[in-house]
Amino acid sequence: LPVADSSPPAGTEMKGAGVKVAEVCGVALKECLASWELLHQLMLSTLLLHWYLHSDDGPTREDLPCERWLEMNRGLRLGVPGVPERVQRAVYATVSERCFSELVLGGKPAQTPE
Repeated sequence: LPVADSSPPAGTEMKGAGVKVAEVCGVALKECLASWELLHQLMLSTLLLHWYLHSDDGPTREDLPCERWLEMNRGLRLGVPGVPERVQRAVYATVSERCFSELVLGGKPAQTPE
């Protein structure tokens, strides 16, 4: 089951989507996920979120709020506990904050305000 702990996971503190969140990486991320398959699903969901938010002809962040993305990810269980909500919120905050050229699927990324 998703962790209800309100303490931030190990990682770097950052501000995104109007909320202070902690980036989860390395061993801390591995400990949050029950399987490699779940990590793969989270990576794909993150890539698609980035494309949706930052594609040249895509909508704006307001068209896909964090709560909606969390709802879509609730199916990422594969018979094991899901991705903790705090991890998903940190991912959303990071991806929505800026465009990462490494995650651009094709074409030009949208211009993001500095």
